[in-house]
Amino acid sequence: MEIKINAKAKINLDLVVNGRDKWHKNLHDITTTMVLLDDFYASLTFNINKSDGFISSFTVKGQESQEWFTPIEKMVHLWSLERRTPVDVKLEIENPIPYCTGLGGMSSYISSALSSLEEFYFNEIRTERGIDKIPLFKLMDMALKCGSDVPFFVSGATRAKVTGVGNVITPEESKGRLPVLLHIPQYKMSTKDAYKELDDLKLNTFLDLPKNRQYHSYLTKTTENNRWQLSGSGSAFFIYNASADEIKLSDEEWTKKGICAKLYYTAC
Repeated sequence: MEIKINAKAKINLDLVVNGRDKWHKNLHDITTTMVLLDDFYASLTFNINKSDGFISSFTVKGQESQEWFTPIEKMVHLWSLERRTPVDVKLEIENPIPYCTGLGGMSSYISSALSSLEEFYFNEIRTERGIDKIPLFKLMDMALKCGSDVPFFVSGATRAKVTGVGNVITPEESKGRLPVLLHIPQYKMSTKDAYKELDDLKLNTFLDLPKNRQYHSYLTKTTENNRWQLSGSGSAFFIYNASADEIKLSDEEWTKKGICAKLYYTAC
């Protein structure tokens, strides 16, 4: 069964790390607001079939770094155990969301995989076993096991306050759409490495990490604009609710200085 889905990127309007969580030793307690970018997404194609074996299999076509996709494979196996349904899953990606940029690409892919697996189940297997839904608390538990950003995507919210270890989602009402100027530097910031550095330096915001702080200073000076914010652990920067002048500058002057800021929209 072929399923096509768009996996949207997100930005963090704010993010404070309150230290390691006492109940989840490998995770951190956070406070943030996440919003989806309406028109920045990867196009995913899942080909899902019943597995001939006793365990599920997962492969990605056309991607050089297979190790990046281990979290999706983990979700496939978690779903398979919950549904007692071995599957063979093949994934193709067009226009991938850049990795290690704080835009939630992998988390969005994981959520899309879960949605696709459920669609497959209800269309291909429901006649054999009847229709039943995986309870939301189980979905969120599965999501958290694959990454602290994943519950937000699984929740279906377009904008939400996210607390705890990423598992407490409080949707916020959207009253419209606002322009966001997004800039993705050439350097990458692995979430795992970023958290380790944050702990080592005893900081509570990723913007204070030396590489992010250095690039933020460069952006501020080069564009003469102090409204740049960092998404997640980095490395993507953005201007939320960009003004007409800022949008015009991104098309003209910033490009001459090597700053490529693209315009997207998000819920306000």
